[in-house]
Amino acid sequence: ISYWVRSDRTGRGYATAAARALVDAVFRDVEEITSIEVHMDSGNVASASIPRKLGFDLLREEFSEKRAKASTGRERVWRLKRKKKVD
Repeated sequence: ISYWVRSDRTGRGYATAAARALVDAVFRDVEEITSIEVHMDSGNVASASIPRKLGFDLLREEFSEKRAKASTGRERVWRLKRKKKVD
């Protein structure tokens, strides 16, 4: 999952709501997908709150290619596993 919100619209829950809707739709409609990941620059503290709110686990930090001027060159990888169905 990737998300971006205009700087004058941050902090209103838009990215969290969109990411939640996407996670719900994927797990509801695509049975063969067992997990979803979010990859982000470790310096992006605001974006890190979204996977945390949605129940993702922080798996690791790793070196990454710096793609933007503000990139730290370290990437955080978050994962959410599909909940097992209870019969």
